[in-house]
Amino acid sequence: MTVTPNPLNNFQESKPSQKKVTLILIVIALGFAIGLFLHFFLKHQRYEELVKKSSENSTIYVQTTPINKQAENIPLSLPGTIQGVNEAQIYSRANGFVKKWYKDIGQSVKKGDLLAELEIPEVEKQVQEATTNYDLAKKAYLRWQSLRNDDAVSQQELDEKTNTYRQTEAVLKRLQDQLNFREVRAPFDGIIAKRNINIGDLVNTGNTGSAQALFTVSQNTSLKVYAYIPQNYSAKVSVGLPVEVFQTDQPNQKITAKVTKIASTVDPATRTMQAEILLPSKTGFLPGFYVQINFKLDSSGLKIIPTKTLLFSVKGVEVAVVKDGVVERKTVVLGNDYGQNVEIKGGIEADDELIINPPDSIANGQKVIVSPSKAEKSSK
Repeated sequence: MTVTPNPLNNFQESKPSQKKVTLILIVIALGFAIGLFLHFFLKHQRYEELVKKSSENSTIYVQTTPINKQAENIPLSLPGTIQGVNEAQIYSRANGFVKKWYKDIGQSVKKGDLLAELEIPEVEKQVQEATTNYDLAKKAYLRWQSLRNDDAVSQQELDEKTNTYRQTEAVLKRLQDQLNFREVRAPFDGIIAKRNINIGDLVNTGNTGSAQALFTVSQNTSLKVYAYIPQNYSAKVSVGLPVEVFQTDQPNQKITAKVTKIASTVDPATRTMQAEILLPSKTGFLPGFYVQINFKLDSSGLKIIPTKTLLFSVKGVEVAVVKDGVVERKTVVLGNDYGQNVEIKGGIEADDELIINPPDSIANGQKVIVSPSKAEKSSK
């Protein structure tokens, strides 16, 4: 007997299978949606982290300094040579030979003391000739004066003899004065700083030939030093300005003094102004010492910044200024250079905060965080 299949039974059997497939598809779609959601969520989270890290990396930590904080006094250092308050080089006033010298280096002398004696044979011969001429002219003058009293000669003849007599007298006096130049004497109290002669040396007068000083006399009761101020600092130096004087090999042993005199005019050859500093007694210095002179110039009214705040670019010299955590680069005009500090003529404001050692890559609008300095940290 043949059994005919019932289509209704097949439909009833396939219905659970379709539900199972649909369920599987729904689970797959849901899993895909969840995976896609997680992918975009994590990607967005990573993006926010990258943005945050990028923002952190673009923000740099800097230290700043206000204007004039490190330059209350401008240090101007110039070289100088210690001198006695009076110092003179003694030259011969006549050509001759050294017969004898009486004072040596280091010896004290009084004004008028005999330092050396010269032989000047040419003048001595001229004095002998002038003496002979003077004696003859005097005898003739006296004889003709007697004859004139007897009215034996005219007044004109007596006048001629009188003029001759007076001329020879004047010549003899001039040569005798030159003969006195064989004695070289000290012009003031002091010590002999140099002796440049020996017995037998040929010497020339001080204004002819290759004259050499016979002696150098120095008065060391007081010492002074001259400094030559560059013209761009000349307006800042005045009488009474405090200075420090020291030897370069002993920088910690400084002598405090003041400017006592200034030239008040600039030498057009060197573009400098001469200033004199009178040193106190018992400094330990000796004439001829090479020293450094530190002038403490007042910086009030000036804009002085450290040189380590400068940036050099194609635009010129710039500084990086911080305002509300944002950088602004400003082009500045430089003034006097004081070594570690420099004067700014224009381009910044008095209340600007400048970045110390700014990187060349720092840009306008860049955010920065101002970190406290070591001094500020230690005070806390």
